[in-house]
Amino acid sequence: MKQMISELAVQYFWFQNGGQQGWVATDGSEIKILHPGKWNMYDGPDFYQAQWKRHGVLSNGVVEIHVQSSDWQRHGHERHPLYQGVDLHVVAEDDAMQNYAAHTISLSQNGISLPQIISSIQMADVRDKEIFEWKRRVSRYRSWVLEYGEPMASWIALSRAMGCHIHGDEMEHLAKHIPWQDRELLEGSLQYITAYFLRRTGLLSEENAVDAYAQSLLTLSESVQPLSIFWKRKCRPHNRAVLRVVQLASLYHRCSGLDICTIQWSILYEALMQLEISDYWKFHYEIGQSMKLVGVHLSSARAESIVINAFGHRSVDER
Repeated sequence: MKQMISELAVQYFWFQNGGQQGWVATDGSEIKILHPGKWNMYDGPDFYQAQWKRHGVLSNGVVEIHVQSSDWQRHGHERHPLYQGVDLHVVAEDDAMQNYAAHTISLSQNGISLPQIISSIQMADVRDKEIFEWKRRVSRYRSWVLEYGEPMASWIALSRAMGCHIHGDEMEHLAKHIPWQDRELLEGSLQYITAYFLRRTGLLSEENAVDAYAQSLLTLSESVQPLSIFWKRKCRPHNRAVLRVVQLASLYHRCSGLDICTIQWSILYEALMQLEISDYWKFHYEIGQSMKLVGVHLSSARAESIVINAFGHRSVDER
């Protein structure tokens, strides 16, 4: 059975191994890559500002990555203006009879097999190795779709990713009990959504509602039935369960008017970067428990990791 590999995995390989070496293009010419390019998290080609030499001439431009060269047509790039100026097309396997860019580099024709691509990435420990367990991720996501429907499955995947490796299981459990498509929740204020999420998790109760703000959250969520979730308490401030839940509530409020099933990665990435957590949560990561002031904004690396972990599996058979 042929091994399944993600386009994202090929991008990682190119980012780590594409530069400072020579590659033989499909037309037989040698291209010396000086820099693989700047990784693009937004719409358009995968890498910008790459540098290379061909026949001694220094050039720079954009690079598009695919598992197979025929993916160019499957992804509709020939009709998209952003891809008309691609200079290098880097693919794991060349299965097409034509070139879609000025030059094409096939990794397999350069002696790099699919298992070698994955092995190289995992040995480099670029990211959490779980990112590359694509078969398991696809299977898990499909099971969510079958049981809960696609919109809810997308929110479950996103919730798990926001929980990271510490609270992923708990956030997934929470997400399975949130009525994401309920009109009252969709149209609710940020404070109402936050109250609902916190009450559902069991992190908000009469016992720990010690001030006016917490009491107001409790009042807003009087009819919400709490879940029995065991949260890991001993972790760094940035990984506290309450912060993750509040961030998820804020993201849901920000994206409530968008289709989570088809949302572009760039839009989701920007939404994560622009999350605003109320002043209360800058000082209180546990209700009624004071903490030193630390930043609550997601870093670009963290936002990128959430998007990739939540939806990177789609590059296997959906993108």
